[in-house]
Amino acid sequence: MTSRQIKIKTGVIQRLMKDFESYEVEIDEQLKSLDKLEQQRIRIGREVEEDEELINWKIRKQREVLEQTRKILPDVYQRLNNSTEELKELVDAYEEELKDTDELDKAKKILEKFYLTNDQRRSCIDQLANQ
Repeated sequence: MTSRQIKIKTGVIQRLMKDFESYEVEIDEQLKSLDKLEQQRIRIGREVEEDEELINWKIRKQREVLEQTRKILPDVYQRLNNSTEELKELVDAYEEELKDTDELDKAKKILEKFYLTNDQRRSCIDQLANQ
């Protein structure tokens, strides 16, 4: 059963790491899209009032989407940290029993990857908190 728990938790961490990266990319793309819309609004100026209203609506909607994504990221980060702590505890508790198994090797690799890249994730979360 422990081998299975480690395998499941390793998969959860892999998925959450991918989710976090995906949301980071999504935020970056949304910011670029928002900037593009704001540039359009500046170019249109007072030429056509209807176009300006449409662009203002698009900007509002883009900001809403961006805010929703920003709210999701800290939750993913917290779940990732919690899952990592749980996996670390499992590995520590059953390392001798599962010595030389694929599940243990994969778990150790995903933990190593998590710890190597966690400063970047923490920095992203800190930036979101300050915006």
